Amino acid sequence: GDLPRAVWLGALAMLGSAYAFAALTSALPLFYVPMFDWTARELGMVGTAFGFSMAVYNILLTKRIIAFLGPGSSSIVASLLIAIAVVLSPLIRSPSAHVAGMLLPFALGWALQLPALSQLSARHVAADRRGAA
Repeated sequence: GDLPRAVWLGALAMLGSAYAFAALTSALPLFYVPMFDWTARELGMVGTAFGFSMAVYNILLTKRIIAFLGPGSSSIVASLLIAIAVVLSPLIRSPSAHVAGMLLPFALGWALQLPALSQLSARHVAADRRGAA
């Protein structure tokens, strides 16, 4: 109860972001299969590539981008990257262009979003209280 309102709003935003990620990645096969006639093999390869690219982004880029832009701007950039990927994905008819066009901005957006939101929330809590919620 005694945490600042911004922390609770940040937690709510992180919950919404995590739910959206789970919902969208779970729904990808529903349009990949009819759009590209993909089998479980192709879906697995795309899922693996997506996970691998997120890991690479988290290891190599996420901290640097947030340090450069700040957590607020990084969260906005992350949201824009995710939105661009979601809007463009049904319009790209080439499987390889679709995966590259969606995978790169989508994975980078998700790699940035939760750390940026977490840092925004942390700004409103004294250092000795962080992690105590």
